[in-house]
Amino acid sequence: MIKYGVGALALVLLAPAAFVVLLAGPQAATESAGIATACRLVLGIGPTASTTVGELGGPEAEVVAAALSQPVIDPEDPQSPPTPGLDPAEVAAALQGERAFEFVSSLNTIDNWRSLPLDTLSRWALDPPGTPLPEGAQLLPELPAEQINAVRVNEQPESSYLRSCAAVISRATQIEVDPAGTEPGGGPGPDTAATAGLAGAVTTNLDLLRTVDPGAMQDDPRQFYLNYRPVPGPESGDIVVYDFTAAGPAHFGIALDGQQMVTTGSFTPGVAGLRPIPANSSAMTVTPYLEDHRKAAAP
Repeated sequence: MIKYGVGALALVLLAPAAFVVLLAGPQAATESAGIATACRLVLGIGPTASTTVGELGGPEAEVVAAALSQPVIDPEDPQSPPTPGLDPAEVAAALQGERAFEFVSSLNTIDNWRSLPLDTLSRWALDPPGTPLPEGAQLLPELPAEQINAVRVNEQPESSYLRSCAAVISRATQIEVDPAGTEPGGGPGPDTAATAGLAGAVTTNLDLLRTVDPGAMQDDPRQFYLNYRPVPGPESGDIVVYDFTAAGPAHFGIALDGQQMVTTGSFTPGVAGLRPIPANSSAMTVTPYLEDHRKAAAP
């Protein structure tokens, strides 16, 4: 059981002092690699000041952001003059770093965002509290508050990513994480051809997950890290999580190799399909988890 420490968190994330103090205590250690791995696994790439929407959400999210510069037609009065779009240069400058993370995280809370109209979707993602939800949007189920924020309100880090990372770290003593991500899987993955054959046949997340973990009972990718260990890069049979929100990844797939996965995510809602593995994704392996439990049960 890996325990994460204060010094490591400050080193990796440059967290505010109040945040660092909260993570002190009996579980303190110095696994900086473990902290970085845990937050990267659950939240995706940590934004720098220049990180873009495209880097975090891929080309589809970049198209949504670009739609902010397009004129908007009022659907209730299509004959009225359209509302001018935002200046493209201002959009590009505004949606960087932390704001890019918040924009993409908001997008990914909508399970079917890739199929929604760009104009209303882009404006909602820019300001979810002050903008009506796009018609037809299917929000992901809400998670308990401690899944997102595990630090006292008056001591929350200012950064959305750091707040989310704080919640990950606060639960890190309850999960098994390989900080280096280099332990062998303990057994071969599923047959690649058989997994590829699931495309177009499997219709639920749980059925897809059970191809690599027959004993799987939950299919919410935002809590996958409770059961599986991270690996440096996906290989056949590994679980790939992507579409990150502030509460964790919204979707997952099963890797066929290092480039392709089978997924029932928002690319192909309702049916498993083949998709390229997104650049901003994380990989986990199920076999060490199963091996650990076999060893624990052995006399």
